[in-house]
Amino acid sequence: RRTGRGGNWKGFVWHQGSQESWTDEDTSATYFGNMTDLVRGARKEMFAASDVGHWACEEEIPVVIVQVGHWPQDGSARRVRSAQRRYCDGDPRAVLVSTDDLARFYHYDATSFLIAGNRIAKAYHEAAQRTFDCPSSLHGEPV
Repeated sequence: RRTGRGGNWKGFVWHQGSQESWTDEDTSATYFGNMTDLVRGARKEMFAASDVGHWACEEEIPVVIVQVGHWPQDGSARRVRSAQRRYCDGDPRAVLVSTDDLARFYHYDATSFLIAGNRIAKAYHEAAQRTFDCPSSLHGEPV
């Protein structure tokens, strides 16, 4: 049941992956699966909370994934970045934002935050402008 009450979600930004980047163990497959489930769940909740007709289907909601930036354990971070890229490559309404060229420490400085914020805004605009055909077999709700 749709519960929209005049407010509509506009999209979803995911900026995480640092926990998985601290280990030498390859957690990219688990990270990819968990991120996929999280985005699916967030879209489902956002769709349900938006007014009928605002979104044609859950998958239409734009997603921005911000890649893990520079990291001390770069091998682990590279694997997480790869999982984030793979997710965006498979989702037509998701856009990837790279931040590994910003701060050379795993915490961003003020300038890096401003640059990343600008990139996220541009990525959201790109994701929102992409055309998308909803899978009709999954959603029978009229637009």
